[in-house]
Amino acid sequence: MPEPDATGPGAVEVDREQGLTVTWPDGTASRFPLEELRVNCPCADCRNRRERGLDVWPTPTSPRPLRIVDAELVGAWGISLTWNDGHSTGIFSWAVLREWAAARDERLRFDVFGRLLVDVERRDGRWICWRIGAGGTRASLAGELAVPDELGADELPTYLADWFHELAAPGTQVRRL
Repeated sequence: MPEPDATGPGAVEVDREQGLTVTWPDGTASRFPLEELRVNCPCADCRNRRERGLDVWPTPTSPRPLRIVDAELVGAWGISLTWNDGHSTGIFSWAVLREWAAARDERLRFDVFGRLLVDVERRDGRWICWRIGAGGTRASLAGELAVPDELGADELPTYLADWFHELAAPGTQVRRL
């Protein structure tokens, strides 16, 4: 478990309908959308579900839209969120949120045959994939797309082309943006 970060955020803003914005001491702001937080909940139950290839959210009984019901700072260590699906056991450490923000700088975005935008990120040795929608909203592809962990970043365009081949049209390709 990461150690508490003595240089936690300068400010934390919780928007129950949109997500979490953390402003770090250097002035950098990192925004974490609701779905990204919920599907990556660090609690043992959610980690276990992901390891078994099961969806963390949404499940068939999940309320829509997803919302944060409550948020509580956990000392100098992180923040705990309570969701409208009743889940409340995950604590997001400042160290983990910083790692996620840094990983975004390493995010790979692909135009898939001119019909779909996909973000692919490496987290904890695993590839995490997101469909990019209108206005830049991200929806997890965890239940639809499984990229093998051993696949290299240079192999992603070919893998995505194979996976989404039904979207292909003559003269189109998967290209990194």
